[in-house]
Amino acid sequence: MTHRSKANGILIVLLAYCTFAQPEKARAQSAGSVAVSGAVQLRATAGISDSSGQERVGFGVRRARLRFDGQLAQGPGAFVQIDGAGGTANVLDFFVYYDLSSTLRIRAGRMVSAQPRSFIRTGMFQIDGVDRPAVAERWGQGTVGGDGRDFGIDAHLKSGALEALVFLHNGDGSWDRRRGNFRESISGGSATGGLGQTRLAVTGAFRVTPSAPSGLELGVFGGYNPVEGPNTVQSNQGRTYVTYGAHAYLGANPASRRLRLKADLIGTTYEALPGRDSQQSLGIILFGAFGVTDFAEVYVRSEALEEDLNGSDDADGYFSAGFSFSPSARRGGAYHAERITLDYGRFKGGELMAEAENLITLQLQLVF
Repeated sequence: MTHRSKANGILIVLLAYCTFAQPEKARAQSAGSVAVSGAVQLRATAGISDSSGQERVGFGVRRARLRFDGQLAQGPGAFVQIDGAGGTANVLDFFVYYDLSSTLRIRAGRMVSAQPRSFIRTGMFQIDGVDRPAVAERWGQGTVGGDGRDFGIDAHLKSGALEALVFLHNGDGSWDRRRGNFRESISGGSATGGLGQTRLAVTGAFRVTPSAPSGLELGVFGGYNPVEGPNTVQSNQGRTYVTYGAHAYLGANPASRRLRLKADLIGTTYEALPGRDSQQSLGIILFGAFGVTDFAEVYVRSEALEEDLNGSDDADGYFSAGFSFSPSARRGGAYHAERITLDYGRFKGGELMAEAENLITLQLQLVF
């Protein structure tokens, strides 16, 4: 790590601390509250690549997060999440929010909003195995970005068993001010930063959680993005796209019930380019888990992703299976607070004669 990256990381943490960790007197006067939390996921991994004949064994940090959530008694608040797994401190989320009522919240900033349920809307604490489904991660890489965040404003309505989310956003979550982070000032001599862009993306999600059977969750999402961001480029040209999906879960979180079943469908249709047909991507995720005790469960997940339904290749295939154990749950605490997961993952591309990629991962999760 360079001295500059270390300094940047320290500055980010200090900024978050100064923003939220008010002196006791000031905190009492504001009648607010501050919550600080975090988590780490540490790994030992063995990888075997049939295609290259390579093998690799080693240790790593998959995720390392620190969260600051401050809220005044009258309703407004702010949330910051910092990630340090890459060796530097990077801001993932930075948004403010206001509760207009007990059922309606408005947020503005860079955040996770309407998107596939199996992507970042499944928080890191509640990932079923060691990673979110590959189909969901590939969706992010081809749309708003790999970390699933974007700049914008959203409205979150939750009333009883019904939940709705509408997100008006830039369409490209990059911090680059010429892409996702529009923060020009008049002192710069240009109101646009030299970039003409008047289009915005809109995405919505709807979810219902009936009272019976326990743990049932049904939802859909959909969106339109005309921004033609770099994640959509084909033949050196960005593309607009329409995206959609649905999910049906019986037990969304690890160990939330003895038998858990999950199914997701995620689709994206990119606009046609001159000489090229429209690209239609479609992925399916199937998952099942069984709790062998109150503090341990086994699971299996199978995925298929057809990146282009008009193409000649078969669907890419992903498979994972594993076992998780929670020392904290054994002591009567939360399952996610301390979790040890052993996972086997396999990928095989849809190309003719494609070889497999194999991973065996032992992961420790600690939440504080």
